Amino acid sequence: MTVAAIGLTLSTFPPLRSIGLSVLTSAGVVGALLGLSARTALGNAFAGIQVAFADAANPLGDVMQGAIARAPRVQVDLARVSFIDSTVLNAFVNAHGRASDRGLSLALVNPTGHVRRVLSMTGILALLSTPDIGDY
Repeated sequence: MTVAAIGLTLSTFPPLRSIGLSVLTSAGVVGALLGLSARTALGNAFAGIQVAFADAANPLGDVMQGAIARAPRVQVDLARVSFIDSTVLNAFVNAHGRASDRGLSLALVNPTGHVRRVLSMTGILALLSTPDIGDY
């Protein structure tokens, strides 16, 4: 704000006009850069808060973690699931990590339509592919 005031003041005097305009221009550039920096920092802060709340309120993740804690093999049947989003994908990946850490098996079975496409595109279907029939 002070830099802008100095620039405006200098630009009112004809001999100092070019210096005043230069100061105003640099103040505008600096202001824009600060605004973009603040926007990124605030965006990251809000995204972190959103992820924290999403993880805290993830019943699917809780159910899968409970199943992994009790059984040597977990099979998630997706036959009646018609839509998944990043929260569900995150729950699958986290559950896979926990199951792998414990040496357990986790598989997604019967994905169809949109669900199958999303799981295939993200590589999660290959990671958690249907087990051999003899495994279950």
